[in-house]
Amino acid sequence: MFFLLLITTFTFHNRGAAVQGFVEMPSNPPRAVVLYFHRYVEKGDSIAVWAQGLTPRGYAIASFTTIPTPDPVGLANGAVAGLRMQPGLESTPLVAVGTSMGSLTAAQYFAANSDVKALVLIVPGSTQICTFLEHAKGRPVFLIQADQDEVTYGSGAEIRKCMTGNGKQLILNGASHIFPPEAVTGEIANWLDTLNFTSGN
Repeated sequence: MFFLLLITTFTFHNRGAAVQGFVEMPSNPPRAVVLYFHRYVEKGDSIAVWAQGLTPRGYAIASFTTIPTPDPVGLANGAVAGLRMQPGLESTPLVAVGTSMGSLTAAQYFAANSDVKALVLIVPGSTQICTFLEHAKGRPVFLIQADQDEVTYGSGAEIRKCMTGNGKQLILNGASHIFPPEAVTGEIANWLDTLNFTSGN
């Protein structure tokens, strides 16, 4: 089955600079919007690939290309402010998803914004994430790792130890640090389906 994916762009500002954001919507009103913090080898428009497993399940996905900034949370807040101006996303529940390099910023953003409903960490590489998970406040967290990860598996083991009571964990057998999004988007969508999203809360 093939799905036609059309990425919409939007612009927000960070410290006086215009930054481009990207969003892909499902065919029906979204159940939630996934804010994707990309890995080093990706840019914000990488959501075109991630969307293939998420938008058919009813989830919008958005991202922006990371730029050097002393305030990554402020940058993400700006992106969300831009998202909230898009039709159909004014009050849609928000989920933060970060892969590799992006997982640290996703965790920072999640900790700083108590209205973010859930967090997904994919092959995270920094044990600093444990500090941010202390602010989960009962919100659900999904940790995904790869058993052949040559980059972050050691730090991931430490993160597993500090997971909250509402945490879910998945280890991909035979996968290395970089793997195709379709290896996990189905699992992410299945997990999101179990969460009770309510617009405006």
